[in-house]
Amino acid sequence: SDRSVDLEGNTPVIFSVFEPDGGNTDLTVPTNAGRARIRIRGSSSSGLDKKNFDLELWKGETDTDRKVPLLGMPEDADWIMHAPSYYDDALIRNALGYALSNDVGRYAPRTKFFEAFLTQGTGPTTTADYIGVYAMVEEIEQGSDRVDVAKLDADDTREPEVTGGYVFKRDRTGSGDTEIWAGRAGGAFSFAAAIIPVDPDSADLERQQLTYLSNELDSMGWALAATDGVDVDTGRHFRDIIDVDSFIDLHILNVLFKNPDAFRLSGYYHKDREGLINAGPMWDLDRTAGSRDWRAQDPTHWDATNITTDTTPVFLYGWYGGLFDHAEFRTAYFARWAELLQGPLAIEAIEAHIDAMELELAEAGPRNNTRWGAAAFDSEVDHVRQWMRTRHDWISTCIATVPDPRTCAGAFAE
Repeated sequence: SDRSVDLEGNTPVIFSVFEPDGGNTDLTVPTNAGRARIRIRGSSSSGLDKKNFDLELWKGETDTDRKVPLLGMPEDADWIMHAPSYYDDALIRNALGYALSNDVGRYAPRTKFFEAFLTQGTGPTTTADYIGVYAMVEEIEQGSDRVDVAKLDADDTREPEVTGGYVFKRDRTGSGDTEIWAGRAGGAFSFAAAIIPVDPDSADLERQQLTYLSNELDSMGWALAATDGVDVDTGRHFRDIIDVDSFIDLHILNVLFKNPDAFRLSGYYHKDREGLINAGPMWDLDRTAGSRDWRAQDPTHWDATNITTDTTPVFLYGWYGGLFDHAEFRTAYFARWAELLQGPLAIEAIEAHIDAMELELAEAGPRNNTRWGAAAFDSEVDHVRQWMRTRHDWISTCIATVPDPRTCAGAFAE
């Protein structure tokens, strides 16, 4: 691309992929190459020196989607080039969280680490164009290999077609986004950000579809706010509106990482045709697990509400506040913690992922951190490992010894 382009808008590029064949990668013959477009993405992260990019692969000389398998992941045209940096000098926090989510049985985007060069202009690619370690990440969207819900078309405006599929999120509003302020149950629940349609996005949703989704969220809110868990207008219990187990698993995963933005920002949901509202996929963990975001540094306490209001009170915030008011939910929630801590979220399972990622990045990680003036890669990874050990032990002890684990605070040795 031309050197005058700042990449903040959609920028046509030649995108080439070079993959190893039994050893180090030979940067001479690409295994995949073609036109594409990139643009800088992210809210707060867009201000960092190392940029995240939205990537769309194109066919030939057109801007038509080119769906190909990328770095061993199922074929698609839409990808995220995630740039771990600043908050995540270990480079692995998102990839680790997404891997654990998939281990638990909840789809999260697949990831693959790679090193990137960005050459602007017509000259050769040199080491000066090196921009470090990135993770190629599946974009959260409808698809059989991604969020597996029915495809919602413009003419799907009556039941049962209008009931799905939807992918939506609670997040800051972008240009052209439609804000859905639903599910507040007359003020019982308040939120820092609106619900935003993702796939289909705001521009592609018909009025009847927006109305349907808003009504479902409203019914969910009223049910969660009710003492008996039933929305009086529809007669439905919240179990008949949401997939409770998905809400439990997403909560557990975010709390394990002590995500300070959990459920307030970058929070995804989806709903299949004639299906329940599901929480997830998991997303955006760069500020977690002992990062330099001070709200996530202490591996004890459930959240950081003891020191700041600029975080998520995990047992009280929004719809989760309604869920935790119900004894049956609390019982199921802590039983699921106990199960997962001995299974896919056992400390040995977590450390196995950390060890594998550290080994994969043994050469590239230090190279990236030198490029960006970051802390030593191996010490940063070990910090995540040690933080997770302490966090895991604290949560396990709390759940095993305290009648209402929500009351646990601080280190048990105190």
